[in-house]
Amino acid sequence: MKEKEALELGKIWMKNSINKGHDYLHAQHVEEHALVIYKELKKAGKLPAYVDESLVSLSAWWHDSYKARTKGLTLWAYLFEGYESEKIVKRELKGLLTESRLKRLAQAVRMHNHFAIYFLISKNYPPLAQILIEADNIEATSKVRLRRSYESLGVPRPFVKLIYKVYIGVLLFWLKRLPKSKYMEEFLNNFNL
Repeated sequence: MKEKEALELGKIWMKNSINKGHDYLHAQHVEEHALVIYKELKKAGKLPAYVDESLVSLSAWWHDSYKARTKGLTLWAYLFEGYESEKIVKRELKGLLTESRLKRLAQAVRMHNHFAIYFLISKNYPPLAQILIEADNIEATSKVRLRRSYESLGVPRPFVKLIYKVYIGVLLFWLKRLPKSKYMEEFLNNFNL
């Protein structure tokens, strides 16, 4: 029952976001993708028992908890967003999840924004982190979301288009080289700039 409360708190947190690119709609889309990936990997027998729908949904709703409280782009937010969101998750969800589930959730949240670095260091990442990373990066390719995010900061549309192309180019470079679900493979094969 307390995990449902944690999920509802995540939804409220994202509804109150001040960041146009990291808001309720973003978390909702990440959850939709994450649950599809989860079901695929579960059916294929590629997930440990501790990864379940509840933990997957929690990761989607809490992964951008720090960015939801920041307006604009800062170097700190870019470099330490995963770490800052992890601190929020640990603080806000303490007592609502068991210690082991909170630890796994916090780990996935921390790893989601610099996934390539974690992969290069360890050559893999935990299954919950993989699901979140894939789902978040599928959603990251949304032109509408990126435009909303940057234009809310006053960035002119021509620059938004340039930022999008550079960002997507780097993102696709890494995503094509990392372990992935069939859902992600299919997405990458069908993605057009």
